[in-house]
Amino acid sequence: MAHNTERARNLSGFFGLAVVAVYGLVCLTVAYISGRAGVEFTLCPMKRITGYPCPTCGGTRAALELLQGHPAEAFWMNPLVFASFIVVPLVYLGWRRVPAVYRQKIRGSIFTWVILGAAALANWVYLIIDGR
Repeated sequence: MAHNTERARNLSGFFGLAVVAVYGLVCLTVAYISGRAGVEFTLCPMKRITGYPCPTCGGTRAALELLQGHPAEAFWMNPLVFASFIVVPLVYLGWRRVPAVYRQKIRGSIFTWVILGAAALANWVYLIIDGR
């Protein structure tokens, strides 16, 4: 029974990753085509409705800049997304090496959520001030 639960968890994680990957490819394709055509186009529903950027606005453009070998431009597009492209793979690779007891403590820590929330808020303020 435990084997089936673990397998279902792995499949659901794979499905979630596949959905995010497909969405990312669609965003990158739209951004690439609109950039080549010289058309300003936003995929962000928050920006389209309110006129204000969300904390991840510019993330697609940052990814494109990073993939084209322009890390400085990627950073200025969206510092949080740029940092995520570097930090998330490193954390993922190292996460399995952390003992399970500590993983649970880190995941449920208020400090972790405060740091992540402060980073997202600081990034959002930067994007609004920068006029994204």
